[in-house]
Parts: sequence; C-alpha cells; structure tokens
Amino acid sequence: MSTDPTLGGMSGNAVIEFLTTLQYAALYSMLSTLKKMGLLIGLSMLLMTIFLPAPTGMSIPAWHTTGAALLLAIWWATEVLPIPVTSLLPVLLFPALGVMTMEQSTLPYAEPTIFLLLG
Repeated sequence: MSTDPTLGGMSGNAVIEFLTTLQYAALYSMLSTLKKMGLLIGLSMLLMTIFLPAPTGMSIPAWHTTGAALLLAIWWATEVLPIPVTSLLPVLLFPALGVMTMEQSTLPYAEPTIFLLLG
C-alpha cells in the first residue's frame, strides 16, 4: 500500500481511521462536558428552591417539588446518572425535602402498570 508524503507517511485508510477516532474522542468529551453541566445546573435548580423563598401563593412542599422536578428533568435529559437510577431519586428526595413520607413516595412504584413495564 502506498503512502502519501503529505499525510506524514500514513496511508489514506489510516488517516480516515485516525480522524474517526478523533471524532469519537471529541464526541465523548462533549458528552462528558454536557453531563457535568447537567449535574451542576440540576443541582443548582434544586438548591435554588431550597434556599430561596417560595413564590407568593405556592406552598413550601410545592416549591421543593418544583426543584426536584427540575433536577430530574435536567438529569434525564443529560443522563448524568443512568435513567433508571434517576427515576428512583424521588424516593429519596421527597422525604428528605419534606414533600411526603417514604411510604407515600414509594407507593406509585408499586402500581401494576409499573410492574408490567418492568417485565
């Protein structure tokens, strides 16, 4: 196989493979950055609802639920954690934020439709 001196002695196929590897590395780097941004933005939305007062007419549990919903939506969109792990976060977040009890937050996971989807 002949090499091209302008390509640093690499064959055309080797150059294509090298560029493909660079594209995957750049894509991985971008996704990693996206996940980091999602982590920070999601947590900042939750912390904002914890430390800032609720809007007029909105209860504190509703305000905290808004923060948890924003966190979950951002983390689902950016896949900071695997989606199944993110979907279980309300079990921990809602009791910790005083939105509902552990029993109330786990009850929706016991619906027959959920078990049907799990297989």
